[in-house]
Amino acid sequence: MLERSRCTHVRRNYQECLLPVPEDSPVTICMKHMREAYTWFSDYLDVLYEQRSEHLEEHREYWRHYYNPRRRDTDPVVYYALVGGLIKIGVTRYLYGRMRGLMAEDLLATEPGDEEVEKARHHQFRHVRVKGREWYEDCPELRAHIAYLNSDD
Repeated sequence: MLERSRCTHVRRNYQECLLPVPEDSPVTICMKHMREAYTWFSDYLDVLYEQRSEHLEEHREYWRHYYNPRRRDTDPVVYYALVGGLIKIGVTRYLYGRMRGLMAEDLLATEPGDEEVEKARHHQFRHVRVKGREWYEDCPELRAHIAYLNSDD
């Protein structure tokens, strides 16, 4: 059986501590060195926790940024989406989130543009407007415009 009555910690000057070790101790160091080890380990765990928290926060920011439907970091586009048999003409800066929000059956086309381009398209197709100001009949004239947007010309 190991002798556990004296501390086996070796000091910087290569001398053993030799203070008494508590009887129920799983290691052969005295209470003074256990406190030092505990403090060191506690500080070490705090550093690990902070690093992990920073890492998680970076990922949290990534997810907030890329999967936020209100994200405003891309150039705006005017979109044409098929929803419930109607075509919605709208503008967004985050197309993926907007399509998910609309639960669109199909994204028919997009064109570069902001609210001014959207307003012009609303005016252009006002005669086939169905409800509100952004919902339009699925008609040949609107489909021709969508086909033009999807062509390479």
